[in-house]
Amino acid sequence: DGSGLDSPFFFGLKYDNYSNSSSGDDGDPGFSGKNDDSKSFMSFRLWNHLCLVHITHSIYSGRMCVIDEVRFDLSRRILELPNATNFDGRMVGEIALHLILYNFMQKCNVASSSTPDAMDALESAKEDLNEWLEEWSYLFTQPITQFLEFAYHYGYTMILYMWYHQTYRLSESNTKKQWGKQSENTFQKQDDAEKISIGNYLNSKYPIEAIVEAMPLDTRVDFLNHTHKALKNLIRTEFSAFKYLSDQLIFAGVLCSLLCIAVLHNVQSADNDAIKVDEMLSDIKTLSMRLQQIRSGELKSFWVEEVDLKIPSVILQYHKAIENYLQEKFPSYET
Repeated sequence: DGSGLDSPFFFGLKYDNYSNSSSGDDGDPGFSGKNDDSKSFMSFRLWNHLCLVHITHSIYSGRMCVIDEVRFDLSRRILELPNATNFDGRMVGEIALHLILYNFMQKCNVASSSTPDAMDALESAKEDLNEWLEEWSYLFTQPITQFLEFAYHYGYTMILYMWYHQTYRLSESNTKKQWGKQSENTFQKQDDAEKISIGNYLNSKYPIEAIVEAMPLDTRVDFLNHTHKALKNLIRTEFSAFKYLSDQLIFAGVLCSLLCIAVLHNVQSADNDAIKVDEMLSDIKTLSMRLQQIRSGELKSFWVEEVDLKIPSVILQYHKAIENYLQEKFPSYET
């Protein structure tokens, strides 16, 4: 039974084993000076994979990252080797981007909105993103960009949303402390089967619409544009490749769609040429229909009915979530 396995723990074991077995005299993974370029190249590429997987898991799970920034910076060493490719540049760029997002999350977690560090956190993260874009945007123009541009716009969106989510949460905690404590006590008493309602609990306590409303109008428009650009980068992938995308990318795309609907509904009446309602709704619908198409392929599998009796299709739930929210906010929209 693998359900009890703790992936960060096993990553720590792999990290220690890799560092001890392949590090050089200076502590750098695979760069002892005794290896030839080919061996150093493969060692650094493996190291970069470990870094990217770990920082991504730390962001999505909320677990503490066990690699420090000095060792994250070692990922750049691969670009000094003669056989480095576009693939390696994209990976190094994505590691740097995820590190900005992770560091911002940590600042939000340890400080209240009234401290100097917290007040500077958002502007500092924006500056870091601008510097990142100056360094890595050249990859956007290359034939093989994969999802680096998507990751940039998605990361920008998440930083804005986390900041205003925290701002809203702190403002509400000052006026509804007794309600929040009571709700938390009630939730903690639920058994594991009842805790599947965590989504409803969080939505009622921190409604997306309220968090969006807490943003200044120009920030909402900026947020919407980044969300839409992320979505466009995802759906331009040919369906033959799209249906094999990772669960992480599909989840991020669905989240972008739902956020795009929420913000678009809020700002659609604003007189702003940057708000392209029809185009945005069309792209959201495209993602939803692609998910439905993947589901149709699932139904052709002989084992899907047995699995669905226990665990409903995630893809189907994603499709229904987009369709239901689209119908709720834009009931008159027709494809």
